[in-house]
Order: sequence, then C-alpha cells, then structure tokens
Amino acid sequence: MESLNLISGKPTKKTSEEAAWYQRPKTIGVVVGLVLLLVVGGYALTTIPLESVTPTRDNKQKSTESTTTRDTSACTPKDPLVLIYNRVPKAGSSSMTNLLSKLSSKHGFKMLGWFDMPSHDYEAVRKAVKEALKTNTKTVIAQHFHFPEITDDRVAYINVLRHPVSRCTSQYYYLRYGDRDEKDRKKVIDQFGDLSIDDCIDSGEYDRCFNCKGWKQSLFFCGRDGGECKSLSPNSILERAKQVIDYEYTVGAIEDFEGTVAVMEKLYPSFFKGGLDLLKKVKPQRVTTGIKEYIPPSDVSKKIIEGLLDQDMRLYTYVLDRLDALKKQCL
Repeated sequence: MESLNLISGKPTKKTSEEAAWYQRPKTIGVVVGLVLLLVVGGYALTTIPLESVTPTRDNKQKSTESTTTRDTSACTPKDPLVLIYNRVPKAGSSSMTNLLSKLSSKHGFKMLGWFDMPSHDYEAVRKAVKEALKTNTKTVIAQHFHFPEITDDRVAYINVLRHPVSRCTSQYYYLRYGDRDEKDRKKVIDQFGDLSIDDCIDSGEYDRCFNCKGWKQSLFFCGRDGGECKSLSPNSILERAKQVIDYEYTVGAIEDFEGTVAVMEKLYPSFFKGGLDLLKKVKPQRVTTGIKEYIPPSDVSKKIIEGLLDQDMRLYTYVLDRLDALKKQCL
C-alpha cells in the first residue's frame, strides 16, 4: 500500500519560538514521537511531527549557501512523480506556468492549475497529490498556496522568487488597477487609497496606503495555509522558510529566469527538458507593468521599501546565493 506523508506542522519539542522547526535526526531510521495512521478510502495517510522525520528522501537538497567545492550529488537528475509549484504571486509565476504548460504537451505530464483547484486550499492540494500518487500519474500542480507540508519520495517542490521591491511595486498597482474584478479593485482603493507608490512612501503613513507588508514571500515556504505561521514572529517565519527550502525546494529568481530554467532542466529533465530552448520562443508574461497607472518607485522610495520588507529581502538574498551555487555546481 502506498503512503503519503503529511507533516503535522507542529514540533514535538520547542524551547522557544525561534527553535529549529525543521531539524531532523542525523541517524537514519530514528523516529521520535507518535505516528498517527489514518486510512481514508483504503489509502494510507501518515502524519508525523517534523522533528521526527528522518532525511530519507533522495531528492532532499542540502543548503548550498556556503558551498565552495563542486558537489555533484546536488546536481543528480531527479524524476519525481509529482512536481509542486506553489506559485508566489507577482513573481513571474504566469511566465513559469506558461512554460510548464507548453512543456506538458511535449513530455506528457498532467498540468493542474488555476482552473483545476482554488488558491490557498490545503485540502484541494492534498487531494490532488493523493490522486496523482494513487494513479501513478506524472503531474505538475501549479497554484497559489503555501507549502502544504507533504513529503514523499515521489514529490518535489519548485518555486520562483522576485526582488521584494519589484514584487511589491507590481502588487501595489495590480491590486488597484490590474486585470481583475472591478469590485475587488475598488475595495483595495477604498481601503488603501489610489496614491502612486512614491506618494504613499512620501506620506509616511504606511499603514494607510502601503499594502505589501503582510504579503510575504516567506509565508509560501513556512507552512500550510491555515497553519500556525501567521502567528509567528517575522524572524521565526524567515528561519522556518529557509529550513523548508533547504530540505524541500529548488527555488529560482525571476531576475535570472534563464538560469532558473537551466537549473530546473538539469535537476528535473522529465519536466523541464527543452525548457531553455522553448524559453527563447515564449514571451514573458507582464501582468502589471503595462498598465497606464504603473509608476516605478524612486531610488529613495526603494530604499525605504527594502527596510519595510526586510524579512523578504533576507530570504531573497538567501535564495539567490543558493541559486548561484547550484549554477556553478551543475551547469
């Protein structure tokens, strides 16, 4: 009987909020804590506290932040059955999804996305993964949701980040003037105003007009929707996100999209083979910068926004370091 490991998201022991949440025992096979076995429709689901899970997955990636020598093991191609892309909004996710959609025709994998499941629905993601594993269907799941805390040797995770200032600026204007329901746009303008982002920053009244602070990229790696992450401190969210990225993810950056796709093609050829060549023929999806109200922030505003988004700035730098190391090792 196949099994799908669903992480509980809560540590068995934690001396403080900042305690290591994703630390795993070094001794293979050691399992600490209780294992709850749930059988749903004849299909086994296992829930295990994070600290009790040993790193037995063959597609785990060690942190490459401090790597100075070529680690060929980090470049070994992987062939997961399910590739989860929990899209960070306003971070090039339309471009990546468009690329994957075209590659699905070439490689024959199933593509589940915007029209197949609602965003930020943990149960829908869980159901889709379970079905793909049960039917042995090679599948990409690409939708907006937080890390669903699902681990299995047949499941891998990817994502793409964007420079926080650029992402915030895109989101700032998209929510007010982008291609979305007029009622939703009006609701944002009524709540936060219709100032340019420079005028908002110049006013100093960030809580009144600046609607980026609670929209963190790090939350997409901290834990599942509806979990405890939003109640944690910014530093705890950041550290947890970094730990999850180290164990579960290959993460790129839209500012180096070509390098990102090259790494993905190296690591996940059954999904991304031919991606670089196809990328030259696929135009980037620019959802926000083409709208007439879009006014980029000044250099002064950018510095202030960087300070307001310090948590995501640190995560972005961390991910860029890992991506650069992977490119040096694998390409």
